[in-house]
Amino acid sequence: MAAAPKSPASPAAVTFASMLLLAVYTLNAQILNPAPPDQDYAAVLMMAAVRLSSFAWAIHDEHLQTSVHKVPSLMNFLGYMLFVPAFFCGPAFDFNTYMDWKHSRGVYKSIPSVFVPALKVFSLGVLLCGVFMQFGDYWDYSHFVDANYVMQSTIANRIMTMQVSGVFMRFKYYGVWKISESVCILSGLGYSGTHPPTPPTISQTTTNQQQDTWTSCQNVNISALETSSSPVGILSNWNMFVNAHLHKNVYTRLRSAGVATPVANAVTKAFSALWHGFYPGYYLTFGSAAFMSVCAGILRRELRPLVAVVPDKKKKEEAVVDTVNDSHASSVPVLAASKSAYDVAGWALSQLIMNYICAPFPLFWLKEGLAVWASVYYFGHVGMAFVFLYKWAGLFTWFKRFAQGSSSKAKQA
Repeated sequence: MAAAPKSPASPAAVTFASMLLLAVYTLNAQILNPAPPDQDYAAVLMMAAVRLSSFAWAIHDEHLQTSVHKVPSLMNFLGYMLFVPAFFCGPAFDFNTYMDWKHSRGVYKSIPSVFVPALKVFSLGVLLCGVFMQFGDYWDYSHFVDANYVMQSTIANRIMTMQVSGVFMRFKYYGVWKISESVCILSGLGYSGTHPPTPPTISQTTTNQQQDTWTSCQNVNISALETSSSPVGILSNWNMFVNAHLHKNVYTRLRSAGVATPVANAVTKAFSALWHGFYPGYYLTFGSAAFMSVCAGILRRELRPLVAVVPDKKKKEEAVVDTVNDSHASSVPVLAASKSAYDVAGWALSQLIMNYICAPFPLFWLKEGLAVWASVYYFGHVGMAFVFLYKWAGLFTWFKRFAQGSSSKAKQA
């Protein structure tokens, strides 16, 4: 007889309890009795909440790579929860990764020298922290709250300044995460094997072509984030372990329970905001980010097929059978020649909207958060509203027909 599936009540209760304890602390430390920065322990509790929740779901799940099939000893559990290199600011890796490292299993069976890769990442982290400390106060979102600055500057100047301020705000997090990552690399936990992976039998020539990689504890991929052509790409490369946890244990489980995509996305963003605390600026940012995700999805579904071939699982068999030249030519996107322009525009708009949406986050309070958006006339929200209205009015269909007609005339000419 097959075993009955485990109830999700237990991991859900652990997640709720850990979030409740974190909420009690942040409500008191942020709103009721604001604590000095040097006495704020929110980051430690935030990481503990993610680890507890991840561990509880790993016990519940039975057939995943992260599944924990046997309750560990108290010593192993505390070693995972209190792992010093990742204790203060992450990353929140899963329990099996910690145990593989502890017992020298898998990729950790043979760890190469850690000194040089750890030094490189540490140096990058120190450099980024130094740049933030030197220029962060000058390029700060708080300038947009200053009425004199708003009156004396043009809208174009404020929008450009907002972009630079967004980059310097990220430097603070980049630096801290990279320093933490370097310590994890120094411990050996950051090792992620060779690339390409080592096959069972290998020649000396192939060995020379392989490189050791150190991304197991990478919490932010700076180059991928800063060059991403979509908001989804930006978010997936930022605070990567926490985002992966939220996607897997909040969003995916809600979708599996039949919750609609927009609702699941909004609940996940609200969960992330609550995890950060109770400053209203957090909710302005994450609430707007939920709308941004839906908006980005609309644009991608409507516009990307015009410039690139989008795989369709339902038409996979037809694509395999349909190999004649005429059919192949008809599958070429009507604006394929504009793919590069599409990618550049996607990058520029993604950076523009992300730096706008994140502006209230470091300002904390509702008045300041709304003031920074008001200083640029809420252009981000106006743009998102325009996309929703454009979709509602069916104008994307008209645009597709227009693009197809223009393409046909160009080919005839």
